[in-house]
Order: sequence, then structure tokens, then C-alpha cells
Amino acid sequence: MKKQLLFLLLCATSSFNGWAQSVTITSVLTTSVAVGNVLKVDYKYTVAADSYIFCGINLLNDWTYISYVAGEGLNLAVAGTDVTGSFNITIPSGTTPTANLTGLQNYKISIEMKSLPTFTWIAGDYPATQLNFTSTLGVDKKNLVNGLSIYPNPVSDILKIANANNLTYASFSIVDVLGKTVVQYKALNNDAIDVSNLNSGVYILSVSSEGEAKQFKFQKK
Repeated sequence: MKKQLLFLLLCATSSFNGWAQSVTITSVLTTSVAVGNVLKVDYKYTVAADSYIFCGINLLNDWTYISYVAGEGLNLAVAGTDVTGSFNITIPSGTTPTANLTGLQNYKISIEMKSLPTFTWIAGDYPATQLNFTSTLGVDKKNLVNGLSIYPNPVSDILKIANANNLTYASFSIVDVLGKTVVQYKALNNDAIDVSNLNSGVYILSVSSEGEAKQFKFQKK
């Protein structure tokens, strides 16, 4: 009974100033996606005031959280009714294919809308559909991002990325522990990222290149 009440609470939409606020995933999630490829996630939302939306993929044990896999955020979801959009989420290289998971382990996706500037939960969608990630196709494809590493960690000002010189069209994003995208660029310059403006804490860096991605956890002093 408690699980049912928790599920209903999570899936419920809220009301604000007479608006029925909601955010839902509208994509068909049963299509298989090869590790290293992009999963396109379509969504629709209604909100009375500008807000923040984050769509994330997690590894779960049934419904119990194990670890974060990948995600994308919309820093400013402008107020409106039935607003649509999409996220392109790269499944990081090194992600265990669904068929190789053990026990009740599975991948699920969720999307949440939070108020600004407090990041208080407004609404969310938590589909029960399990995502199917398959092995990367093609034996000749160079998995360049697997050779990356970051230093120093912890970092004060400049986070360096080792072995990034062979990457092409590389981009990166940094997500904080609340799932908020705090830094996002379409180009990686000089194999370095200025993180001096970030508050102290733990962050996740995602580096993407040619449909491949790798994530790193680092600590900002």
C-alpha cells in the first residue's frame, strides 16, 4: 500500500494558480538503442511559471536507484500550455547492455519539472517501461572517448581532459547532484574546462564525440 501511495504521489501533477502543471514523456521507449548511440526523448509540459526540466536515465534494481547513466536538462522551460520539445541523450560507451544485467536490474527513464530558483519538485513522469540498450554495432568503430581521463580531481580552477586531442566535434556538459546542468558547451577547447565559478561540491562531467560519450565524477574544491 505504501509503495502504491508513493507511486501515485510521484506521478501526480500539481496545481498552481489554476494551472494543471505537468510534464510527460511522449516518446515510444520500446525501441532498442546501441550503447554509444543517441536516444531521442520527446516530451510535453504545462507550467504556470518559468521552470527547469531534467530528463535522466538511471540503472535500477526493480525501482530502487543504483546509479546515474545519462541525462539532459532544459535550463529554462518557459511557461506555457502543452509545450513540446525533445532531448537527445547519448548512451555512454561502457554502459552495460540490458541483456547483461543481473537479477532485477534494469534501465528506466524519468523526467521532472522543478521551480526556479529553488528547484522544488513540481511534476514528473516515471514510465515503467524498461529501456533496452544493446552492444555497440560495428567492430571497426574507434571508441576514442574510452581513453579519456580527467585531472586534477579534486579541482580548484581548471579541469584538464587527457587524451582529448584525437576527438572531433567534442562537446561537454556538467551536471550537479540535483541533476541541474550548470555548464554546457558545443565545443571543447584546449582540452580544458574552467570550473572556477562552480560552487564547492560533487559534479558529473559528460564528454561527447561522434555519437560516443563518457562521464566522470569530480569534486570542486
